[in-house]
Amino acid sequence: MQFAAENCRASYGGERDRILITQGAAQGFLTQVYMWRRDYSNAIGSANQVIDNPLYSLVSISDWSSIFTTGLSSESIFEVGYNDVQTNGLRVLYALGSDSNYFPNEKFRNSFEEDDQRRQKIYDTTQIEPRMIWKYFGEGFNDESPNPSENNIVLLRLADILLLKAEAHAKLGEDDDALDMLNTIRNRAGLESLDQTDAQSQYGSILEAIYQERYIELSFEGHRWFDLIRTERAIEVMQPLNGLSDPANLVWPIHEDAINRNLNLEQNAFYQ
Repeated sequence: MQFAAENCRASYGGERDRILITQGAAQGFLTQVYMWRRDYSNAIGSANQVIDNPLYSLVSISDWSSIFTTGLSSESIFEVGYNDVQTNGLRVLYALGSDSNYFPNEKFRNSFEEDDQRRQKIYDTTQIEPRMIWKYFGEGFNDESPNPSENNIVLLRLADILLLKAEAHAKLGEDDDALDMLNTIRNRAGLESLDQTDAQSQYGSILEAIYQERYIELSFEGHRWFDLIRTERAIEVMQPLNGLSDPANLVWPIHEDAINRNLNLEQNAFYQ
């Protein structure tokens, strides 16, 4: 990724910026890698490279849904491209009425602050027990529509990098910088800025306020489980929900086909 950050094209021009690895995309993925390694100083450095890149800017809250429904927005850094022939699986996961695989539970629905303008853009707020995620399809999406799922999947976007930078600053005790990044995302969502006292009273700490913001802003984008693993909170958060208790269960099993092809591999202990 370091080599890519130096040697990839700075910009491919037009829509191709978002579906091919550019220097900015490499810097974005480097930020994630550094955060996994708890290398917070380098994470801040790579995040700054992304934030200062003129290719990327946050969209307004009025256009927030377009990040996912239209794609190729100024906030997007890297996307997996789909079309009407090669479609994605988001429709099955999020928008098949009562048959959808994933939907917002009560805890998630109750986690929004009152003035958060993202709520109605994330899930079907018209139902008492909502079963549909609107984030990738738009408000009021009809799940009986025969239209195929040709939306790109956004793997990396600027809001993620801003919040990772906030987390890195918080880990280093740089509270003012952490709050600056955090409040950038909060303000975009229609929420008031937090100061250190507010963060402490509402969420327990600045770091917990940042975790909460990632929970809402990046919901249903595939970050949550990995955030819990990375920040060593998976057992604490998941045990009341599914009884998770053994740290050995935090890694995935190695597929039996891989073990059959390579007898030098050993199955992870939890799954033996």
